[in-house]
Amino acid sequence: MIAICGSNLSTNFFSGEIPDIGVLSTFRNNSFIGNLDLCGRQVNKPCRTSLGFPAVLPHAESDGVAGMLCFPTKRSSHYIKGVMIGAMLTMALVLVMLLAFLWIYLLSKKERAVKRYTEVKKQVNHDTSTKLITFHGDLPYPSCEIVEKLESLDEEDVVGSGGFGTVYRMVMNDCQTFAVKRIDRSRKGSDQVFERELEILGSIKHINLVNMRGYCRFPASKLLIYDYLAMGSLDDFLHECKEEGRLLNWSARLKIAFGSARGLAYLHHDCCPKIVHRDIKSSNILLDENLEPHVSDFGLAQLLVDEDAHVTTVVAGTFGYLAPEYLQSGIATEKTDVYSFGVLLLELVTGKRPTDPTFAKRGLNVVGWVR
Repeated sequence: MIAICGSNLSTNFFSGEIPDIGVLSTFRNNSFIGNLDLCGRQVNKPCRTSLGFPAVLPHAESDGVAGMLCFPTKRSSHYIKGVMIGAMLTMALVLVMLLAFLWIYLLSKKERAVKRYTEVKKQVNHDTSTKLITFHGDLPYPSCEIVEKLESLDEEDVVGSGGFGTVYRMVMNDCQTFAVKRIDRSRKGSDQVFERELEILGSIKHINLVNMRGYCRFPASKLLIYDYLAMGSLDDFLHECKEEGRLLNWSARLKIAFGSARGLAYLHHDCCPKIVHRDIKSSNILLDENLEPHVSDFGLAQLLVDEDAHVTTVVAGTFGYLAPEYLQSGIATEKTDVYSFGVLLLELVTGKRPTDPTFAKRGLNVVGWVR
C-alpha cells in the first residue's frame, strides 16, 4: 500500500472516516465518488464528534483550494435551532411563573388588607360578652394578646384621668405603647348603636387629632384604645413644667395654637356628620415629641348621651372654658367650641389657668382679667 500512488474507490458504498495519514491522505475527491457515508478532508465532509457536532476539517490542499472552511450541515443547524427554541420556551415559562407568583402575592396582600379594614374581632373565651373591635386594621396584634394586656391594666399603669374616665398606658410585647381610656359614664341604648358611632370616630384621621385605634367591651367596662403621646398635655407644659423651669417658647406656642385650630376646624367643617367637641381645654391638647398638638376626646361628649336625645341640654365641659350661652341654654354648637378655643389661646399666651386663684379673689376668670 505504501507504493500505491492512486486508486479509484468510487461506488463501493464505503462508510466511516477516511484516515488523514498514510496513502489515503493523498487521494483526491474523485477517488471516493459514490461513497456517501464516507467523511473526512478528502471528501470535504466533516465527521461528527462523540457529542454529535461536526468537526472542523483541516485546510484542504487539493484542487488549488487552500484553507477551505467547512460549515454545519442541515442536521446540525436543526439541532442548534432546537436548543435555542427550548431555551426561549424555558425562559418564557419561568417568566410566566414569576408573574403568576407576583399576582398571587398581591392578591393575597389585598385580601388581607380588606380583611383588616374595620375588622371586628371577638375573643372567644368562657365569657362571650368580651368583644374587641379594631378600626381600619390599626391594631396589628392577635386578639388574645390585646385582651390579655387590657385585663392586666392596674393602678400602676394610670397616666391620668378626665371627665370621661381613667387613662392607662398599655405596653405591648413589641414595646409599642398605647393609651387606654376606661369609660366611667354609663350610656343608655344598645351596644350596637354605640359601636357603630365609635366606628365613625375611629374613621376620622387628621394629623392634629388623636387617632382612635380600637374598642374593647368587657362585662363591666368599656375601653377605648388610642395612640399614646408621651410628651403629655398642653396643661402639663403650661403649668406643671413651669414649676420645673421648663417653658414653651413663643414659636412652640404659636405652633400649638395653629395645630389645635386645624384639628378643631376639621371636626367642624370636614367631618360628616360634623362634630362639636364640647370640652376644648388645655388638658385635651396632647403633644408629640415634635410638640405637634393633637386634639383628644372629640366626639365622646355626644357619644355618651342617650341615643334618643336629638338635642343635648346637659352641659358637658370644664368650668372656665364654657361659653356663657352654653351655660344658659345647654346647647353646644361650633360657636361654643370657638369660645372655648379662645379661652385656650388666652391660657397659652398668659400661662395662667382660666380659673387661676388670683382671679377668683376678684370674682373673675382669665377672660375678665384680660379685659
